Amino acid sequence: MQALNDRQIESFVPRFHSDTGDRVNRDSEGFTFNKEDDYFICPVGHQLHPIEGSTPEYKRYRIKGGLCRNCPLKETCLPLPTMKTRNSKHIEMSIYHKAIEKAAKMEQTEEFKKLRGERQWKMEGVFAEAKDNHGLARARYRGRVKIQIQSYMTAIVQNLKRIAISLTLILKTVLENLIKIFEKLNLEKNWLNFLSSQL
Repeated sequence: MQALNDRQIESFVPRFHSDTGDRVNRDSEGFTFNKEDDYFICPVGHQLHPIEGSTPEYKRYRIKGGLCRNCPLKETCLPLPTMKTRNSKHIEMSIYHKAIEKAAKMEQTEEFKKLRGERQWKMEGVFAEAKDNHGLARARYRGRVKIQIQSYMTAIVQNLKRIAISLTLILKTVLENLIKIFEKLNLEKNWLNFLSSQL
């Protein structure tokens, strides 16, 4: 989603779970986030500032100075073991939080619901065709680059098939119109038989 946003492409990809890619809404209940200065405020009023996260995909916000040690809410505040670091607690936010938050808002719109349903039978059908008819269910080579080449080649084949079908339909329409014209002009039957045989 972030890559699409960076390229200014409007996407209608749903979050398949409410906390997909981001735990911040689940983990920060009772906390306030200051977007301008990039920090959280806990229910007691202490600030959690960003430090290096546990993984490159997450940013960790932590209270410094051991303030959690003597806090009256320490037993109920951020209770999961994964939220504790030494004598303080922390919240982790995905670096793609803005994109996830934008997707969550879009999911509530009627336009998103309509186009999501359309995407399911359009895009999912194309993926199923690639998997079932063109061998994309299994990687033929090792490595991301080679898999990408395989995907590109599969997409080219699928597009060529669609182009061929479109050209066939266009040619059929042209021939049908020619037959009608020739019939009006009372041209020889040999020409009509030839054109009819091409349909």
